[in-house]
Amino acid sequence: MNQKLQHIGLRSSAPYTHEPLPEGKWIRLLHLEPGVSDDPICCELIATALEDAPPYETISYCWGNPSDTRTILCHDQPFSVTVSLFQALRRFRRNTEPRLIWADAICINQTSGREKERQVSFMDQVYARGECTLIWLGEAADDVDTEGGISLVTEFN
Repeated sequence: MNQKLQHIGLRSSAPYTHEPLPEGKWIRLLHLEPGVSDDPICCELIATALEDAPPYETISYCWGNPSDTRTILCHDQPFSVTVSLFQALRRFRRNTEPRLIWADAICINQTSGREKERQVSFMDQVYARGECTLIWLGEAADDVDTEGGISLVTEFN
């Protein structure tokens, strides 16, 4: 386990397992705890009916290599996510206040084919109901002109 996570009082070393969702259009929202820099990423999942969901944001990102993972804490238990999602959560979390987001790899139980099938059937509605979609393209490489790219994108708006 990551040394940075060892100093935190884990409830259990067993990985987090999702609680089943009720039938119908229910989703889980990720309550992302605030943090800075290399603080461990800590979150909790909140189940809600889609139509009753509080304001939230969605994340769009490239899943990346499924075998290249990092550990976050979900309900004080270890949870593996891809490097890309780990970086996105680290960049999108706020310093002093929590953020409510929806990220498919965490909010959908990826070990349940039945749940994945149900959730994917109304994923368009999950994104549509979000206040905005945060897009993660990855960390900038040293040799990439990110400012030029951002200028180009703003010209098209």
